[in-house]
Amino acid sequence: MKSIVVMLIQLYLLLLLQILSCFSIETKSKLNFDEFFNYTTFPLLKFSSTGRHLLIQTKRPSWNTNSYENTLWLYDIRNQTKKFITTNLRTSIQPQWSPSGNYIVFLPKNHSSINKQQSEEYIYLYSLHSDTVLPIQIGIETPLALTWSNNDSSIYLAVKSIEEENDLWKDVIQYRENVIRKTSIIYRIDFNSNNHSLPVQKSLIRNVSFLINQLLYTPFGEKLIFSSASVIIENLDDFELYFIDLRNISALSKLTNNEIVETALQLSIDGQHLFFLAWHRSSNKKRFNDTQNRVYSINLANGIITRFGEHFDGSIEGYTITSDARVYILGQLGTEIQVYSQKLSTKDLIHHSGWNGTYESIVSSYNHRSIAFVYSSLRKPMEVYFIDTMSQLISAKVITNENYLFTQRNLPKTKVYNWRNEEDHRLIEGLLHYPPEKFQSKNLPLLVLIHSGPYAASLNRLNLAWNNWATLAASEGWLVFEPNYRGSTGYGNRFLSEIRAKPLSLPGKDILCGIDQLIKDGLVDPYKLAVGGFSYGGILTNWLITQTKRFNVALSAAGAVDLTSTWGMMDIPELISYLYGGFPWEVPHIYQNEAPIYHLDKVRTPTHIVTGENDVRVPTSQSYILERGLRYLDIPVKLITFPKGGHSLSINPWHGKIKVREELKWLQQYGNQSMSRNKSNNSERHKSTYLYNARPTISSAGDFRVSASAMFQALNASCQLSNQTISNRLTQFYSSQYVSASVTPVQVLQSQTQAFVAQFISSITHDFLLSISTIRKTTQSNSLLAGQFTNYYLYTPSNNYVDSYSQSYGNCNCASSATCSLASLIYDSKGSKVLFIVPGMYIACYTIEALLQSNLQCFYNETCINQIQSYFTKYLSMNLTTLDVSLLVQFHMNSTIEDLVNEFMVEEWNSSTIYEGYYKECQPSKCSYSYQAKNDLIYIITTVIGLVGGLITVLKLIIPRLVKMMRRKKEQTKSETVNYTLHQVCTSIFVTDSWISYLYNARPTISSAGDFRVSASAMFQALNASCQLSNQTISNRLTQFYSSQYVSASVTPVQVLQSQTQAFVAQFISSITHDFLLSISTIRKTTQSNSLLAGQFTNYYLYTPSNNYVDSYSQSYGNCNCASSATCSLASLIYDSKGSKVLFIVPGMYIACYTIEALLQSNLQCFYNETCINQIQSYFTKYLSMNLTTLDVSLLVQFHMNSTIEDLVNEFMVEEWNSSTIYEGYYKECQPSKCSYSYQTKNGLIYIITTVIGLVGGLITVLKLTIPRLVELMRRKKEETRSETGTTKFKNKSRFVIQMSTLMR
Repeated sequence: MKSIVVMLIQLYLLLLLQILSCFSIETKSKLNFDEFFNYTTFPLLKFSSTGRHLLIQTKRPSWNTNSYENTLWLYDIRNQTKKFITTNLRTSIQPQWSPSGNYIVFLPKNHSSINKQQSEEYIYLYSLHSDTVLPIQIGIETPLALTWSNNDSSIYLAVKSIEEENDLWKDVIQYRENVIRKTSIIYRIDFNSNNHSLPVQKSLIRNVSFLINQLLYTPFGEKLIFSSASVIIENLDDFELYFIDLRNISALSKLTNNEIVETALQLSIDGQHLFFLAWHRSSNKKRFNDTQNRVYSINLANGIITRFGEHFDGSIEGYTITSDARVYILGQLGTEIQVYSQKLSTKDLIHHSGWNGTYESIVSSYNHRSIAFVYSSLRKPMEVYFIDTMSQLISAKVITNENYLFTQRNLPKTKVYNWRNEEDHRLIEGLLHYPPEKFQSKNLPLLVLIHSGPYAASLNRLNLAWNNWATLAASEGWLVFEPNYRGSTGYGNRFLSEIRAKPLSLPGKDILCGIDQLIKDGLVDPYKLAVGGFSYGGILTNWLITQTKRFNVALSAAGAVDLTSTWGMMDIPELISYLYGGFPWEVPHIYQNEAPIYHLDKVRTPTHIVTGENDVRVPTSQSYILERGLRYLDIPVKLITFPKGGHSLSINPWHGKIKVREELKWLQQYGNQSMSRNKSNNSERHKSTYLYNARPTISSAGDFRVSASAMFQALNASCQLSNQTISNRLTQFYSSQYVSASVTPVQVLQSQTQAFVAQFISSITHDFLLSISTIRKTTQSNSLLAGQFTNYYLYTPSNNYVDSYSQSYGNCNCASSATCSLASLIYDSKGSKVLFIVPGMYIACYTIEALLQSNLQCFYNETCINQIQSYFTKYLSMNLTTLDVSLLVQFHMNSTIEDLVNEFMVEEWNSSTIYEGYYKECQPSKCSYSYQAKNDLIYIITTVIGLVGGLITVLKLIIPRLVKMMRRKKEQTKSETVNYTLHQVCTSIFVTDSWISYLYNARPTISSAGDFRVSASAMFQALNASCQLSNQTISNRLTQFYSSQYVSASVTPVQVLQSQTQAFVAQFISSITHDFLLSISTIRKTTQSNSLLAGQFTNYYLYTPSNNYVDSYSQSYGNCNCASSATCSLASLIYDSKGSKVLFIVPGMYIACYTIEALLQSNLQCFYNETCINQIQSYFTKYLSMNLTTLDVSLLVQFHMNSTIEDLVNEFMVEEWNSSTIYEGYYKECQPSKCSYSYQTKNGLIYIITTVIGLVGGLITVLKLTIPRLVELMRRKKEETRSETGTTKFKNKSRFVIQMSTLMR
């Protein structure tokens, strides 16, 4: 019974713990950047021949030494302990167990002995019994491969032959002989492992005419077996298997003759069968028709080759041989690598159930059934596992803990994602990595990371590295998409081979279809897309950004752009020639069509590029080509190279870390911003590009096809500027505060916010239009030359100098007005016949002026659009959608672009007031409210008493106030007014169109460009512009000024109010003046910085040298040159007809590099003097004249006759400011709810008498009403006594009542 109770208690506690565990929340922090790069991998696992020990190699970055640390560990299987051996390990040759399992031979990274030259090579012999390392000197040749013989005292070693110096060739390199055709030497090294003092004997076995990759010894027939290799994979015949019979070393026998690369050589336990992994490298010969990686064995007795896993449709990534005649295979299907097995005697492949994820580096013990392997998944870091038998696979024991940190981090969740290629409906698969805590979320920013290869795949495997950083990117907030595009392994031979002859376009289409499906599924924000990849993934990245403009950002790592030059320079040209279906001269059209370089002009994506300095897999030059091309195309681009780095950046871990760091910065800079703006930009840019590239050769400069590209660029600019301005000003608007002393009712708040919004719209519209107007007027004033010669055309007189003449449109000339225009036409090829009048479109002096006068009616009509396109080049076309009439709200089809710009390109404004948000934000400290109630008798009586008793006093207080209020004016005006008077020239005839036209039309033929009569029209246009801009700016800003509010908690005294408003006005004047001058200064400086050509050649003159090209030379004024300063100037002169004699110096007027600069330095002294004006007019054409009125000196206030125009502009062209403060208006507007004041007075006799009477009368009334009630209350005693004391009290009370009654009478 007791035991049952104990058991029940235990079950109860266990259940309780399980319940508590369900409610416990395990919180793990997110993986950070530095942690990501501290990941450990396991390049090598090997059992000893005894099966007692497992050799483990680890690799991790060593940041202090700028290298990777490869460490050898000895794991004791029986004791389950791990022992350190060394970190001095070179990885080019794998460590090898001796036949007895007592020694391990390995190649050191460096030998520290100071008695030996550094050029000497060593191998190290580690003894398990003595725990010591014996260095064995092997010579100066570079080791290639080694293997033990049949005992612990000798090793076979293959080394690279050293080239002998050749006096005939000196230091000249014969490429094929010196670089490609390397040879090897095989030695036998004999030593006494028990006696280190005995000398080492080195015996030559033989030379071979190729490099040796792997070397094995088998006692079966006393053979040395090895695989051949080459530094360049250009002929797969260079990669075969050979053997030497050690009993007859003169013979070299070939075991294979196929088109694969044999790797991972292993011997069966009896040494009679050689197993190898066939690494697929297809060529054009296709003698050995293979695709994905396979496992084969060769019977060394008869040479028969057997394939294992023959019916397996995936790729075999590793294998091991067991003592029971079985082969365990690591087979990849899709994104998983699982364990399979096949007995040597059968063809059946058995799948062993294990964990989802990736198994790798599997090894087995020859004399035992023990197995070790490395396992990881995207949620479980890489570690080494051990099992006694394969039946324990699902419960394997982990024997390392190198990556424990990553088990404590919140790693991104992943899932397999499937979609179809929309063209051939092929099912494609990939991986999605979700940001932590956002699994299955929607509308996420997308980073497409493309795996290398192409013969590889993205797997359910956690291998954190610089080229596998999806986990880090997801931890940074990206939804990472890893597509296993066509050509990836693990999906069948056909899937892999379909990319031949379309190696970029087909995988590219697979990837783009995957992105489209993600967008359709709502998983991805379509405006936040990024793409990147390494090696073949980098090539595909380069390809994709030429096929679409949807990506915000691209990350190209070791990616090629020109596959012809890549084939010629890379170390695996056989791959390229196979993928492209032949050599470049055989299929040149494929090499061109499937190369990013020939489509680079389509790129609009900011691109980050990385490459190793010594990369021969994808030549470094490819990255330089890409960077240069994008730089020329004005695409944001950055290239970083890693010194001494190869293709895999395997030398210095800092290189990989810096690569990813910079790529993340690039993503942050360009990738994590919405593409809505870029989408519009790219669309408009593509249209503008089409309009430019598709136009035919046109002889007429007035043809619509000449100006169309610039017109739509200007339209795009208008949309962008409007959107950007509204966005910026809305940010300011949202940051403003609404202040109220008490809670504002909902209706009042809504009306006020509507007023604020209306004021906001009006304000930004005025400011925007003012900016546009300023640029238009200064551009026209400076007579800047349009690149398409729409305002001036150029010609070359006989002196080889280029001259200009202003264009005319109808009766309007661009020298006097920028708004001259004509309908836009399309001409025939000769420019003589009009083919089409483009509805609503115009051509004018400047593109902006043409655009503003145009409308979009044609683009609401499909027929009209098709008609226009028919006049462009046929081989270029675009699918266009007409504008939708139903979307028009305040505009119509015939609305000009100026109408649109005047409304900020906004079709409709929508605003809403959220009263709940306002009420919540204000949080009033107290609230008042009213309600209806039925008053009782006591309340009525006391109220009447109060009214009667206090009426006199109240009236005495109110009447004087009423009298004073009645004396006030019924209506008041604004509390503050600001008036200004512009300089008289702004209202004079000298800024009118008639005067400006007179100056242009009445000028005679003039040979000197420096003549006043040449520049006069432009000068006074500029003066007119200054007046208009000043007046417009002041008017707009006054509207804003008047709409501002003056808030005070109490009524401000009149003197204080006046001083404050004067300060406000002074601040207002200062503010608008500074802003205006800043705008003018910005335009002046940018115009000079860009060296924009003035149409009258006042800053540069053009000439045609003998080569018929036009060249320019900067103008000089005195010792000042326009190339270095825009303010160079000289007095303005009037010359004779030959331009050689000065007839008149115009007082106060100058000529300069630009018209604006000339105007600012000039003054108006001549135009105060009638004689001077008449003198000027005398030099103009006689038959045209004007009656002019001089400026009036008496109207000058702060300026004088010699004030320069710059002095006037600095004061906003304002002669005088006037402001006034109307206190009554302020007082009426404020409407104070109550006022308090104190005063001293001597009350009169009448006031005293009436006050006393009022008080006495009120007191009697109060007592009459209250005394009876008091008496009644006193009678209601609950306990009455009939004692004499009580009677006495009653009598006393009665007496008191009688006395009070008598007193009241």
